[in-house]
Amino acid sequence: MFKNNYLMVDSLAMAGINQQVECIEPFKQELTKFMADDKESMIMNKPVLQKDGNRAMISINGPMMLNPGLFERVMFDAVSTQDLMAAVDDVAQDNKIDQVLFDINSPGGEASQIHILADKVKSLSGVKQTAALNTGMMASASYYVGSQAGKVFSTDKFNETGSIGTVTVMADQSEAAKMAGIKVIKIATGPLKGAGMTGTEITADMVDAVQSKVNQLQEGFSSAVERSRPDADMADGSEARSGQSFFQADAERLGLSDGIKTVQEVFNYLDQGSRANRLRKTI
Repeated sequence: MFKNNYLMVDSLAMAGINQQVECIEPFKQELTKFMADDKESMIMNKPVLQKDGNRAMISINGPMMLNPGLFERVMFDAVSTQDLMAAVDDVAQDNKIDQVLFDINSPGGEASQIHILADKVKSLSGVKQTAALNTGMMASASYYVGSQAGKVFSTDKFNETGSIGTVTVMADQSEAAKMAGIKVIKIATGPLKGAGMTGTEITADMVDAVQSKVNQLQEGFSSAVERSRPDADMADGSEARSGQSFFQADAERLGLSDGIKTVQEVFNYLDQGSRANRLRKTI
C-alpha cells in the first residue's frame, strides 16, 4: 500500500493493512475501475479541514501518505500529508481562527515530509491555541504530528498512543532465486546502487546504509517530541522509544499525553486559552 519505503506506522496496524491488501489485490484492477467511474459516491473520508466561527478542526483519520491515490483513499481511508499541510497553512493565515483541534485516529504512515507537517503544527501552536485529540489511535507519524500541538488528549482510556519509531524492510531473495535456478547478476556503478533488487543478496554494507537513514529519520522524530513534550524520555532505549503504543494511563505516565477529554471539553480548554490571550492584549 505505502509508496514510501520508510515508514512511521504502528506495527500491529500495519499487519492488519497488509492482510487487507492481500485480500483485495486480486480484485484491485476491477475495484479501481469501478471507483474511477463512481468516485464521488465512493469517497467517504472525513473532511480534512472544518471551520466554525473562531474554531477549526483538522482531521487525521486513517493511514498518512504523501499523495494517496483514489484506491488508497477509498479502501483504506488514507489521508494526504500534502492536504494536511495545506490545511495547517490555511488556518495559520486565517485571522478569524484562534483555536485549532487536531482530531487524530491514525496508525501513522509514510515518513516522507512528515517532519515538514510537524514543524508547521509547532509553528501554528506558537500563535494559536492548539490541541491534539486521540479519538482511537495516535501512533507513529500521527503522534509525531500530534505531539507538536499545545496539548495532547485522548477520548478513552483504551485509545493507543505512541509507537514512536521508524521502520523499513529489505528482503534478501537471493537464496530463493538460487533454488529456482535463477542467477541474478546486478550491474551497477557502486556497491550500494540497486540495494534490495529482487534476487540479489543484501550485504552488511547495504544494511548499514539503510540503518543510517532510518536513524536520521528517527532523530528528527525524537527531537520534535522532545521539544514539545519535555517530560517524555526520548533517549534511545527508553520505554517511550520502544516502538510500542500505550493505553492512556501509561501514555500519561510516560509524558506522551495530558489526560482524557471529549471534543467539547478540548474546545472549552482552548477557549480558556483564547480568552486569556485576549485579556492580556487589552490590559
